[in-house]
Amino acid sequence: MNKTGSSKARLLFFFLIAALILKMFTFFYSVIDIDESTYLIIGKEVFNGNWLYVDYYDTKPPGIFLIFGLIEYLTGSGIFFSRLVASLLVGLSAFLLYKLKFQLSGNSRASIFTGLTYLILASMYRFTFAANTEVFFIFFTIWAFYIFFTGTKNSRFFIGGLIAGLGFMIKYVVAFDMLAYGLLLVFLVIKGRMKFLEMLKTGALILAGLLLPLAAVALVYLSIGQFDALLRFSFGFLMNYGQSSQINNYGAFLSDIHLKYLPAFLLFYFLLFQNVKSMLKEPFSFFKLAWVVMVFLSIFLLKRENIHYFMQLFPVVAFVLGDLFIIPNRLGSYMFRHKTQIAFWGLGLLLITNLINQSYYIFREDRPAKVAAYLEKHMDEDDVIYISGYKHIIYYLLDRSPPTPFVHPTLFAYKHHIESLDIDTKLEIGKVLKQKPEFIIYRIDNYLHTWEEYFFRKYKKMKEFDGEVFVYRQL
Repeated sequence: MNKTGSSKARLLFFFLIAALILKMFTFFYSVIDIDESTYLIIGKEVFNGNWLYVDYYDTKPPGIFLIFGLIEYLTGSGIFFSRLVASLLVGLSAFLLYKLKFQLSGNSRASIFTGLTYLILASMYRFTFAANTEVFFIFFTIWAFYIFFTGTKNSRFFIGGLIAGLGFMIKYVVAFDMLAYGLLLVFLVIKGRMKFLEMLKTGALILAGLLLPLAAVALVYLSIGQFDALLRFSFGFLMNYGQSSQINNYGAFLSDIHLKYLPAFLLFYFLLFQNVKSMLKEPFSFFKLAWVVMVFLSIFLLKRENIHYFMQLFPVVAFVLGDLFIIPNRLGSYMFRHKTQIAFWGLGLLLITNLINQSYYIFREDRPAKVAAYLEKHMDEDDVIYISGYKHIIYYLLDRSPPTPFVHPTLFAYKHHIESLDIDTKLEIGKVLKQKPEFIIYRIDNYLHTWEEYFFRKYKKMKEFDGEVFVYRQL
């Protein structure tokens, strides 16, 4: 028992250290993805006494903002520590996947390979380096599944549902992962391995846990008289989003992620097919298929071509790839016989690829930080700044509150956001300009032209950066 515990501790340590190495050079760059900038800015404002959906608007559930706000509150260095925490969560998720696979298969080689595969998938390309919502809610999803499949007490379903509910409050797509488990319960009833009433009881416990965090948030907003604001931005937006957004090219969207991870996906579909052949006899094979289908469905229902959405697929891809050492096949046998050579060359090549991608953030100029440094030399303590169509992390770098509740730039710029939220862009820009910002930082965008006459009459250009970013100061 002690030997087993020691082995698991070493494996956990390995996953955590490996996760840090695979992302450590990205911890300092100011902007990898503008979404994480939004989480950091609004999270900080929330911990300063402002309210999400009331004082500052976004369409995500409150969980991610509370996480970023807490990190900023505790450390005072949110950019570095949010990415550090996200990296550690990738390592913890890999370890939980290892434990889940071992719980269901009892095969240590398959389980270690599953965790290692997730670690690599979630750390290889630049879109995986940002501290996006996927990194956080995936951790809670895997944790919930592990609890569902561990132990015999019925209370585990409520506890697992509660943990999934925390992930649900980071992004609502967690519901699709839970639906995959629900399909497994239905399958067990159909096959006569679970009683119908037992399925209802299990589902009710999971649902109760899942909805508890949401109910707590609803009660908080109800208590401050802002329940309508919660409904508008957190739920009403979802009702309109699908109507105003679309994927222009499904083929290109799918091929992008598949080409980036081509060897993994080729093997994944081969092993998934083997699971399909046995799914009528083996419940866990059915679960894997249901999980894959539900995740793909959640990605395409969002109708946006954001490649980081596919990170939600990585846990089940890794879980299926672990079957390489369970389902009889020549490749798995060959890899086990030559594991030392494959580990040396394969992992070496992957590490080199990863370091090349990380080096992008070492050698590329950090322009938002440069702009912020320039402004800091010319600003007074009470100056208002407005950033239009550019990296809004500058608000955070200068410790300034945004003069508009629409913090994320795309809420003004993208048609599907404007239509979904019914935003009057002229009115909102007018509110900003009435505050007479001392500085306006912008790239030429598709909405500021409405105020062009006012803009050029009231402001003069101070500085431009590479002919793309402009700093204007009030006359």
